[in-house]
Amino acid sequence: MLCNKSIGGGTCTYVHHSIPAERLTNFELPGLETLWIHLKPYRLPRHTSTITLGVIYHPPSAKADDNEILIEHINFNIDSLLNKYPDALIVLTGNFNPSSTNISLSNLARGCGLTQLVKVPTRGNNILDWCLVNKPKLFEEPVQLPNIGSSDHFSIMINPSAPNPVIRERHACKREMKDSNVRAFGRWICNDPWSGVFNEDDCQDKFDTFYELIMDAINLYFHLKKQKISFNDKPWVSNKLKQW
Repeated sequence: MLCNKSIGGGTCTYVHHSIPAERLTNFELPGLETLWIHLKPYRLPRHTSTITLGVIYHPPSAKADDNEILIEHINFNIDSLLNKYPDALIVLTGNFNPSSTNISLSNLARGCGLTQLVKVPTRGNNILDWCLVNKPKLFEEPVQLPNIGSSDHFSIMINPSAPNPVIRERHACKREMKDSNVRAFGRWICNDPWSGVFNEDDCQDKFDTFYELIMDAINLYFHLKKQKISFNDKPWVSNKLKQW
């Protein structure tokens, strides 16, 4: 558990013990209730090397100048993080109290290149708690849950989105192996006198004649049929293995 407690609401973050986490104290600013954490889970989505979580409490008594200080602080930290980790996932969340502070979501999101995920009320009919990310496609739609204990805020659950495999189609040719055709091919190969092969003197000519006769029979008895084959972006993973 990581905390930053001050006169206002304060911030607190719980991180599972299996996830390496580092508190970025040099990213915190006196007078602002912010908490910045660098996370390095062992499994991350493609093109994401690390996660930086920023947790904010912006008190309802904040004025216009306080809004500008907070936005500038967030912009500076995110620019510094992305300069060091260009493919990092940035998650900025917390209580911004926009209804009383009049902090601009559009200014904050546009300046940082972030997208607001929370679309459901978090307290009464208001959205006071935000969750802004730079890679919104990695998350599902937020779900509103009941409040915890005596809190008057709803809990919000945001799950990672399930990976969508890239489905591609190719055409392949497959021979029709009907039982009747197999029996007909067997009768031919047993009853043919192979005179064309035996009459050749050169070994290579014998092979060429034999190969030509076999291929003609295969094409006669086992017709080629064109069909579509669909596979994901990991064609070496079979459907049976995916079930595990």
